[in-house]
Amino acid sequence: MYDFNGDYETIYTGTTDISQSGLIDTYNGSPDLPQWKGKHCSNVQGASDGTKFKGGLAKNESILFFRKSLCRAAPMKQVIINNDCSLFLAVLENQTIIAFCFFCK
Repeated sequence: MYDFNGDYETIYTGTTDISQSGLIDTYNGSPDLPQWKGKHCSNVQGASDGTKFKGGLAKNESILFFRKSLCRAAPMKQVIINNDCSLFLAVLENQTIIAFCFFCK
């Protein structure tokens, strides 16, 4: 799970849609992870590896965060702190917080 040798991501450049810049198109040549059946947990397309998140987010829009060690792309929900600051939380089904991102305008 933690062996990253040979792993690669294809990343959107933003040439045709700037809001997709820096987001994952494929991981190891596929939009889906091989350990899952169906699209519920397998799809990583449009997720961020944490390097750059989607731009131009609407209020209460969620984003996808992908880490190989999570074995999935987890949705991160936006929590508005005030007019200038937001917090994104990735929460698993058992209510465990696995990631967060805090930013201000």
